[in-house]
Amino acid sequence: MSTDCVPVESRQRLADLPPLPTSLSEVVQALRTGDLSSERCIELIERDPSMAVRCLRLANSPFYGRPGKIGSIHGAVTMLGQRTVMSLLTAVSLRQAFRPEQCPGFQLDVYWRHAMAVAMTASVLAPRLGLDPSEAFLAGLLHDIGELMLVMLQPDAQEEIRQRVRSGEMAEVVEQEVLSIDHVALGASVAQQWHFPANIVEAIADHHRFWMHTDRPPTSLADLLSLIHGVLTPVEMGLPPQEAALLVPDVVWEALRYAPEERAEVLDRLIANLAAITQT
Repeated sequence: MSTDCVPVESRQRLADLPPLPTSLSEVVQALRTGDLSSERCIELIERDPSMAVRCLRLANSPFYGRPGKIGSIHGAVTMLGQRTVMSLLTAVSLRQAFRPEQCPGFQLDVYWRHAMAVAMTASVLAPRLGLDPSEAFLAGLLHDIGELMLVMLQPDAQEEIRQRVRSGEMAEVVEQEVLSIDHVALGASVAQQWHFPANIVEAIADHHRFWMHTDRPPTSLADLLSLIHGVLTPVEMGLPPQEAALLVPDVVWEALRYAPEERAEVLDRLIANLAAITQT
């Protein structure tokens, strides 16, 4: 994926976006090289009280099995692992750096809640496909970063796009017609421009190329993200686990290797986890 696919006008506006915060540039570099120490992670977190609260909330979520028992940032970093903590630092830094106030109809809190829900679900389900949970967490956080970038770059076009999507048109088709680029391609280009790891860029670029339409087993982060939307849609509708499990396509359950008798229990645990962390 290259910024060459971005229209000239949007490419010029990309150049005007705020630079990544210094701390985030350091984290992104560490995501590629794995050389950020636990001590440096703790230092970056402790600089931001809201970040500290988010880390502690996630470490104490039901997913990690020790609710209410992690009381220090050191304990949270140990519990979560450095790559998950770096992913959280990425999310918080992006949220602070890019705030599309010029587009009042864009619901930033809704956007980030969904991103966190996909990230946590990706982390929970990644082992079912033999994937790394921390990488899946980061891919989930960033999968729709192109939506945020479109709002930043082209705020005046967003109301038309929203109205057409509400009427049933596909978002990517509308975005291409109105802006000559969709949020998936733009998100991948931006992630590449910011030097995120190549597998994260690939996951952003391909997460709408639904695995279910292929004839191969799911193996990639992009495959996982496409499966997750099949799982999350009924959950985000607020349905109880038994009803939600029936609305997840069988092909999704089978790809994740869950037997029928396991499915409602999986969603019950997932709903509990999401309730604990989606404010993070």
